[in-house]
Amino acid sequence: MTEQPKRDSNWLCLDCRKDTFDEYYFVHNHLWRRAVDRSQRHGMLCMSCLQLRLGRPLGRDDFKPGQIDTRISELLARLPAIANIAAEPLSQAYEEKDDSPMGPDDYGIIETLTVDMLNEIDAALLSQASATPKKIAKIISHVICNSPAHVPGVGDLFYLDRVGLLIESGALIFAGDLNNPIKGQVTLPSRS
Repeated sequence: MTEQPKRDSNWLCLDCRKDTFDEYYFVHNHLWRRAVDRSQRHGMLCMSCLQLRLGRPLGRDDFKPGQIDTRISELLARLPAIANIAAEPLSQAYEEKDDSPMGPDDYGIIETLTVDMLNEIDAALLSQASATPKKIAKIISHVICNSPAHVPGVGDLFYLDRVGLLIESGALIFAGDLNNPIKGQVTLPSRS
């Protein structure tokens, strides 16, 4: 039997503590904001617990573009039926949906990070890049699981945002689909 790699507790569902590593997904930001308190948004929820928090089954339209693939469809098909959940209240069904990008104000733990800590995180992310394209998800996973710069409780979306800032600054070069950056790749700029 193959031993599972040791993962950071960030991968554990906030509610049931299930390992969510193989159930990775992105729902629209308005759903995440509604289901998860600001102080917990750095964490993960398994799809079953997200359904319970939303009070309804998840559907294909709940996922961000680029997320509806065979894997997501299979995960949705395996979700248990939700019993005894009331219909979504009208006030929530018709409320304006804030799908703006998640930012530092959306995460409570981010406020505790100092400039030095942010610089260490950026340096750790850059240390995993090279002149050869490397998957962003692999870089983030390595930093979360292996880097002393990782701050417990700071989740992968924060690191994805940091990679985005490094791309904007020119410290990294992005290749891939901007609608699904986690599946993209980055390289260090060429030094000519």
